[in-house]
Amino acid sequence: MNPLLSSIRFGKAHIFSNFFENNSSAINIHVGACVKVEHNYFINSGTAIKQTGEAALDMDPATNIFIKSTVQSGIPACNLSVPYPYEDLIDPASALPDLIPSIVRVTSSAPAGLNANAGSIFNIQHYPNPVRDQLTIEFLMTHSVRVKLEVYNIMGVKVMQLLNDGMPGSGWHRMTFPMNQLDHGLIMLDLRIGDQVVRRKFIKE
Repeated sequence: MNPLLSSIRFGKAHIFSNFFENNSSAINIHVGACVKVEHNYFINSGTAIKQTGEAALDMDPATNIFIKSTVQSGIPACNLSVPYPYEDLIDPASALPDLIPSIVRVTSSAPAGLNANAGSIFNIQHYPNPVRDQLTIEFLMTHSVRVKLEVYNIMGVKVMQLLNDGMPGSGWHRMTFPMNQLDHGLIMLDLRIGDQVVRRKFIKE
């Protein structure tokens, strides 16, 4: 699954509040890219941040946690000004191990203790964020299992039911949902897998 980890070329990217585990690398920046990396947790991720060509990195190491993971030396610095408010979306790196169950961490190998008979998802991503018209959700399933996708507003009221006890088969899945009817502001996306709930935050423009 390494090709699905962050790889940025000829553009700008903002990567924050992600948990990377058991990867040979996690974030790869290539020629022409400027990438801001903050509030991420890297464990057993080799050279977690790599650079090739004339790419640059905007990172305060104090906001990220590296455990048995390193950053390639000599990466040029850049200054990326984030064009949207995101302070309410940040989860500090130190909180991520408790917030993100092992089945949804960004990893290139199945997490320890994975119950293959029960079926599981151990990678999920959604974009764009902020979102205007459509939200795309991608997730990996090792086996078929009942899944719910629900959207809540900042008051905790469910405003959309995207998937109700669906049972996608194994493999990578990409689903696109219209977001036009949602009010502007902070929105929560809940992924329910059995009795486990994983929450992702995004902004509706």
